Amino acid sequence: MGEEQRVRCHTMQSAYFFLATPAATRRFLEVAGLYVVTWLSTWYMAGVLTQFDSVSLWFLPIGLRYLCLLVFGFPGIVVELVTHVIFWGTQFLLSPQTNFGSVAFEFVYQEMLSFLVFLVVIVPVRRWKPVPWDFSQTGSTAWLMGSALALSALEALVGSGRLLYTGVIGRGDWQDAYLNWMLGDFVGIITLVPVLMVWTLPHILQYIEHGVGPRLIFRRLSVRPADRNTALAMALSLVLVFGIPWYLGLKAHFPLTALLLLLPLVTVTTLYGLRSAVLAALILDAGLVGLMALNGLANQAFQYQLVMIAIAAVGLWLGGMVDARDRLMLRYRDFASVSNDLLWESDEHGVLVQASGGLADHDAPLLGQSWLSILGDRTEPEQRLALEQALIQQQPFQHLEIELTLQDEANGPCWIRLSGLPLLDDSGRVCGFRGTAIDVSQQMLADALIRDYNQTLIHEVAERTAQLEQANRVLAELSNTDALTGLANRRRFDA
Repeated sequence: MGEEQRVRCHTMQSAYFFLATPAATRRFLEVAGLYVVTWLSTWYMAGVLTQFDSVSLWFLPIGLRYLCLLVFGFPGIVVELVTHVIFWGTQFLLSPQTNFGSVAFEFVYQEMLSFLVFLVVIVPVRRWKPVPWDFSQTGSTAWLMGSALALSALEALVGSGRLLYTGVIGRGDWQDAYLNWMLGDFVGIITLVPVLMVWTLPHILQYIEHGVGPRLIFRRLSVRPADRNTALAMALSLVLVFGIPWYLGLKAHFPLTALLLLLPLVTVTTLYGLRSAVLAALILDAGLVGLMALNGLANQAFQYQLVMIAIAAVGLWLGGMVDARDRLMLRYRDFASVSNDLLWESDEHGVLVQASGGLADHDAPLLGQSWLSILGDRTEPEQRLALEQALIQQQPFQHLEIELTLQDEANGPCWIRLSGLPLLDDSGRVCGFRGTAIDVSQQMLADALIRDYNQTLIHEVAERTAQLEQANRVLAELSNTDALTGLANRRRFDA
């Protein structure tokens, strides 16, 4: 993210751009209503899965809360308070036997302390790392991992402390409850937040700020071939790794088997980048949660949570690295496509193996030719000798002006200014050269024209100077003749 974008992010956060106009406020309230429905849905979905087993591997609502407070700041706190008031009110209405005092205590203790924990973590993150985050930069991923771990540790301390205080668990069970709570929150954050940031957050912010229609948003969120391939590959991977063995009654299962899911995850990430990586991690972790709940593997919850963390972390880190690589390659291709110069690579003998740029397009074929074989006859001997010595001695060379013989004769001679440096393999041996070539044909033509013009001008000046000198000599001779004639006439007159 550039400095201008970073300043804009600070401005957006401080000014609450989503409340700047009545229209933006209305759209923000629409998004807030959708958030409340989504939060309640994920909470009750987690409750349904918990009914199958006594342990939940992740807690997705905390990921929603993390993103809400991180993006929207103080208005996000208001949205979260409204969400939890609705939640606890629903809990009280659905359970008439529940004591109102106990519900109020749960709300005050659990939610107020939880909000305090979030503020302790999220406020510094918002100050030092404003959204949106770019996960192709390792710093963004590190911020997410570090803040998620700190938040999960503090949140688990509050939650498990409440269970211990109310007698739900004993002192001997507190450590296990704390660890499971912390890992469940951590998995929920690092699995859900990247998906929301990559897939939905840019469209939500654009809708709030500019009022982009829902139809356009859904069109942008439409399933791409890469997304479809990713979802199918992950579903097939879950079936192959767990479904078939369980169906066949093979009981030799252990959580380390789930690490085999990293192979298809790495494959789709390498092919499609960060967008597919975060989607694949979400599908795989969701599959593990469902399979564990259906098969009653509560005694292996800790191991499966570690596997889920590994899947989410590998997908996020590797996806960011692939996106960074793709952006760098795209930048390289864009520069090469608009450049009139040449970006080249050769083997250790100077034979070209890669060439891109306008010069490569207009003067093909260059590939398979060595620099020494395509030098024109008008290349200066010292330039040719310098290139030969650099290739033989495997040394860098710079600004060698040479003529190419592959040019179209109709366009005139092609001159380039060639620079290169040796490439080393892992053993330190020179395996080729890489460099640039700048088309200096126009400059050489201009220099030649200037030289020709100077020579012509010097020749014309010399001719005019000779003519003037001859004219001066004639005039001088005429003057001398006239002087002698006048002297002779004067003498005759005197006589």
